[in-house]
Amino acid sequence: MEPGNGWYYTGIVKGFQAGVGNDPLALAKVMCDSYMEGCEAAGTADQATLSVTDLRKLPQLRDAYENMGVEAMAAASQAPKPFFSRYAREAEQTTNFGGNTRDTGFTNMIDMGDFAKRTADLLPDTASKVQQALANAVLYDAASNSYRILGAREGLNEEGAADRNLVKLKPGDTVTTQQYMMHDGKAGYEGRMADIDTFQLSENFQIRDTKLKDGTYAYVFDFITPTDDTAMSAMAFYEIKQGEVTTYVAKQ
Repeated sequence: MEPGNGWYYTGIVKGFQAGVGNDPLALAKVMCDSYMEGCEAAGTADQATLSVTDLRKLPQLRDAYENMGVEAMAAASQAPKPFFSRYAREAEQTTNFGGNTRDTGFTNMIDMGDFAKRTADLLPDTASKVQQALANAVLYDAASNSYRILGAREGLNEEGAADRNLVKLKPGDTVTTQQYMMHDGKAGYEGRMADIDTFQLSENFQIRDTKLKDGTYAYVFDFITPTDDTAMSAMAFYEIKQGEVTTYVAKQ
């Protein structure tokens, strides 16, 4: 699934002018990079994934993937419920493409490498071999060359389902950052979303990661059903001090 804005031929022509025509791999890289450049200009780069693949390596990749399926079936036969619960959870969290919601339709396309990485401990004999076969087959991944903040995810819809598609951020958008504020009361953990800062994105805005400062941080999982039933996990803490991280879980 790729954006339909087409090839950016200017970059390909420049590649030929630079003399890459006699090197198939170099030419393929130029084609990938120029396509991504065109997607950036068209505002569709968040949807684009393009790689250079060695077709001679695909049989090995197919065999590795099929062997992973054999191991999955064997593991499922031993403990069906826990296996499929974990397997489905990892599949749901794996990077996916093309839209996989009721609103956008279901392509059922996920990132094979990401899925194999997530299930490495669940399928220890074969998942790593899929990752290796994939690395051997993919000679160049244009989409992984740059780090981009794509946008924000929308919340739950009226049916209680979350849309995994991103709403792309653009200059002029007003953004409000939020934190979940809570305290440990007698009746358990109670909290609310609190607005921290509101600002408008400038023409050349940038969003970058930053290192956490020394201190004690915490997170908790809040499970909410479509009927608004809730359940909250124990709070997990991690303390950062001079680059060292210590974790512990609060007793309930």
